[in-house]
Amino acid sequence: LAEQIAINNDDNNDKKCCVVIPDLFRGQPILRPWIASTSFAKDIIGSALGAPGMVYRIKKDYPPQKVEQDIFQAVLPWLQHKAPTATRLSCVGFCFGGWVVGRVLGYYSTNKEQDEHSSSALLSFQCGVGIHPSFQPNIAHGESQLQMAERISKPMLLLPARNDVHMKIGTKVVDIMTKTRQDNGEEDPEVSIEFPTMIHGWVTRGDPTDPKVAAEQERALQLTVAFLQKNSP
Repeated sequence: LAEQIAINNDDNNDKKCCVVIPDLFRGQPILRPWIASTSFAKDIIGSALGAPGMVYRIKKDYPPQKVEQDIFQAVLPWLQHKAPTATRLSCVGFCFGGWVVGRVLGYYSTNKEQDEHSSSALLSFQCGVGIHPSFQPNIAHGESQLQMAERISKPMLLLPARNDVHMKIGTKVVDIMTKTRQDNGEEDPEVSIEFPTMIHGWVTRGDPTDPKVAAEQERALQLTVAFLQKNSP
C-alpha cells in the first residue's frame, strides 16, 4: 500500500510524503490466534496460545536475509520509482515490525560496501521507531537481542509497554543503543520512552473506545512523528 499524503508543518507550508506499508507476510500473518479476537483479553490469550506456531514461522519463513532483501531489493527500488523526488526516508514498525526496523537500521553497518553500489543507495533510511517493539525474533535466528542492538547504526526510538521488559531504560539493549548514538555525536539521545500503564500491543490491538488507551495510542503516534521529523529533517 502506498499513498501520497500532505503533512502540515508549523510554518504552514505543506509538504507531501509517500507512505508505504509493505506486506512482508504476503497475506499470511505469523501470529494466528486460537481464539477469535472479540476483546483485548481474548486477543492476549489467543495470541499466547498461537505463540509456538509464530516462533516456528519466524524461524522457517522470515530469516533476516529475506526480510532485508524484501526491503532493500524490492520496496526501496519501487519507492524510488513511485516517489522519485524523495530525499529522506524513515521507518516505523509494531512488535515484529520493530525487529524489522532494527534490521533495516543495522543493515548499513554490515552491508555498507554492497549498499553503496546498489540502487537502494540513492535513498537510505535516516531513522526509525519501534512501537511496542520486540527484538526477540533475532533469537530464533541464532543471535541475541544485544547483537541486534549493537548492529543498529542509525537513530531508533523504542516505545515499550510495561511488559516489553528488554526495551526499557536501564536494560542492556537500550544502553548499547544509547552509546552508539552518543558515539555518533548525540549528547543526550532519547532511545526509549516507556508506557507503564499499557500492555504490549496497545497501539495496534488496544481498545480505542477506552479513553486511557486512546490517549496513549495518540501519544505514541505523536512521539513517533516528532522523532521522525527531528531525525529525518
